[in-house]
Amino acid sequence: MYSNYSFEKLIDKGPSIPLKKGQINVGLLNANPFFKGIANLGHQAISYYLIERNVNVYMGFADTVFKGQFINGDIQPIDCDLITISVPFEDTYLNVLRILESIGFPLYASDRDESFPIVIGGGMAMINPIPLSPFFDVVIVGEGRETLHQIVQLYERYSAENRYTKSDFLYEISELPGVYIPSHYDIEVDENGYVTDFKTKNGIEYIQANTALDLVEHPIYSIWTSKKSCYEYDDYFSLMVAMGCNKKCPYCVVGSVQGGKDGRALQINYEQVIRLAIERQTQYGTRVIKLFFSSAFSQGGDDINSANLKNLLTQLYTLGFQAKTGSLNIKQADDELFELLKVHGQTDVTFAPETVEHLRPLIGKAYITDDKLFYLVDQCNKHSLSLKLYMLGAIPGETDQDTMMQANLINRVRKALRRDLLLEIH
Repeated sequence: MYSNYSFEKLIDKGPSIPLKKGQINVGLLNANPFFKGIANLGHQAISYYLIERNVNVYMGFADTVFKGQFINGDIQPIDCDLITISVPFEDTYLNVLRILESIGFPLYASDRDESFPIVIGGGMAMINPIPLSPFFDVVIVGEGRETLHQIVQLYERYSAENRYTKSDFLYEISELPGVYIPSHYDIEVDENGYVTDFKTKNGIEYIQANTALDLVEHPIYSIWTSKKSCYEYDDYFSLMVAMGCNKKCPYCVVGSVQGGKDGRALQINYEQVIRLAIERQTQYGTRVIKLFFSSAFSQGGDDINSANLKNLLTQLYTLGFQAKTGSLNIKQADDELFELLKVHGQTDVTFAPETVEHLRPLIGKAYITDDKLFYLVDQCNKHSLSLKLYMLGAIPGETDQDTMMQANLINRVRKALRRDLLLEIH
């Protein structure tokens, strides 16, 4: 869709990307189309992390790389030193293949000889690298900033010493944290996709996903924004206020791999949110602040409450910002929070009951009762907020009767919610 658009036409707010001779050239591609990919904070964080460390970064997205064009610079992918593809979600798997085809690379890693730069996969969906392993030379599992920079440094050293071969290089970087080299393993799967045999060629049998970097030292926020993004705002500043989750719901990858080394959710500090918001406003006049992972931005250890979030929303409003939150935890829901969201101009709230009441204990959500769910409905009616609910299907132990009960529950919520308010089920 945007294959003929330059960086200047696509990006409305944010710095230009410096490109200097003599620096390593890395193509950073995102398997999402531009309108979603530019909103991906992980992709932006990695880009800026490398730029700050004197790496030439060339950006591309699933719908911008037609004929191998990046949105910035005139280099071709074949001339890059390294190519990376971020895979945020499983529904972008096929876009990885489309990207490889668009940039003129053989799809299978085994078909790419020394003339092609190595292709590195990463992103949230690569917490399970097996489905796309035939197409990547390398996969970074988990947090990727430090490890990718280490790969860049090793490549720079190999090139300076004029001793680069793909085989030797892959064996050396296999020692780095979170690095999976698909060609170093023989993996057999059955007709259902389950691994039946696993053999290693490099002696590394277990690969531990990298944990997220500390959010205070390495905050994650918007560097570049676009009116063509998936958000409905002309300008916005997205900020990750927390990562991970203390609840550890068994079906959810967030609580298992996105927290700190101790397994607990990471949080940015309150003062830093204010400082970053003011800096963005000073530079670009931005007023809309999107707070990601608001559901884990909570004081009180393992318990979740709304005190931190309410204090932050109050201060942002006082300073003239318009804050937006995503999915919230039902333990944060109270009248004061709903009122604050309303004064910030939010038109809906999102919660995740997931299933019917008697099945919620099986997935770690016994604390969500139907009474609490209908309390949310009452608050939405009172404050004129539409309601979005995350629901799951086919969880272990679910029967046809449970499915009918879930449909009935949704119908009851719809009837209890004011007719002029929307109910969305995701």
